Amino acid sequence: AGVGPGSRAGAGSGARAVGVGGDGTGDDGPGAEEGELVSIYLQHVTQNKIIRDPLQLKLLLELEKGGEGFVSGERHTNGLYIYGGVGTGKTFCMDLFERWMKTHTKTKRWHFHEFMLAIHQRLHEVKCSELESELDSEPSPWESQSSPLYQPLESHSSPLYQTSQTPIVKVAKEHALLSGGVLCLDEFQVTDIGDAIILKQLLQTLFHCGTFVVFTSNRPPNDLYKNGLNRHLFAPCIKMINNTCNIVNLGQGVDYRSLRRRDTGVCPDLYLMPPTCKAHDTWMHKIIQLCEQPESIGMGVEESIREGEGIPVSLAVSRTQITVPMGRTLLIEKAKLHSVCEVSFSDICTQEKSAHDYIGLSNAFPAILLTDVPLMSSMDPDPLRRFITFLDAMYEGRNLLAISSVRPWPCVLPA
Repeated sequence: AGVGPGSRAGAGSGARAVGVGGDGTGDDGPGAEEGELVSIYLQHVTQNKIIRDPLQLKLLLELEKGGEGFVSGERHTNGLYIYGGVGTGKTFCMDLFERWMKTHTKTKRWHFHEFMLAIHQRLHEVKCSELESELDSEPSPWESQSSPLYQPLESHSSPLYQTSQTPIVKVAKEHALLSGGVLCLDEFQVTDIGDAIILKQLLQTLFHCGTFVVFTSNRPPNDLYKNGLNRHLFAPCIKMINNTCNIVNLGQGVDYRSLRRRDTGVCPDLYLMPPTCKAHDTWMHKIIQLCEQPESIGMGVEESIREGEGIPVSLAVSRTQITVPMGRTLLIEKAKLHSVCEVSFSDICTQEKSAHDYIGLSNAFPAILLTDVPLMSSMDPDPLRRFITFLDAMYEGRNLLAISSVRPWPCVLPA
């Protein structure tokens, strides 16, 4: 949930930029026009589950308008691109919309990293299948090109191959069918050149298939893949999003998740320990026991950390190899599979790792201890970028994460 100023200049032909005044209101502000989706939101407010927020209400009106247009076949946009600060309600509003749309049509909701992982895996399968088909269709050694039985393979430069038969188009059409027409992509960000190169054709095909796409992101479209390698190849994708989607800014206002943490005194998913904490091994041992009862993990860890001391115990952990997406493996030096692992910042963030690795780690271990987190600098962006991607994967996977660092948490990240 969130609040803050947010108007944005023109989003281009065919799209609208949605913003409000600095006080979070507008001439056509929410309240006068209340639909089903806004009513659901206001029920959450009445039940004290959330704080009423004018920007979120305005966004929900846009989402409801887009959803109704999709169902009626009278829509005027390919989707909504929602951006804003951390904790401002982007994901909450998108999820509310997605659940509401399920009552009208089929939908599909993805975290963006997992969506792109599925795309790359399917692309690999399609390319392998096409290669096998081409090999099977090669002429036999005794068939000369003059034989009436010989038919040359279709040229990859032919218009048919380029426009309708490329692997990315096939995969995009599959996902258009899978989504049923409404696709929600949470935490949309582009940090990988492999993603950047295929995204325009991927999204273009989805739009051409009539898919209504809702994005959430921390960045406006024009800042996507900023300073990335060969960014000019991604520029047409930015232009397409600006020109065909409504751009909605939720601002940089209140981080409602931080309000919740201040109310409870703890962050439910993140625990911080100094590197000399005597309870280090005790903590890991307790996690191993608690992973059999996931609902008790948070309470047990907090108790373990509060105790602070405790005698280190012998842990049944060992070197473990896990399989991560795209057929790769990761070697974890200290782990108990399906329970807990310990990894260092150096191993996870300073070496070549991708979102695929972090998703695999998240899937393999409910609880993760990340050690030796240093003071990070924007002058060395790669470890910082990987660390943020790692945190994103842990958050999406609902993992229990403990971090040990020589610095207090606010001082670890660059200002």
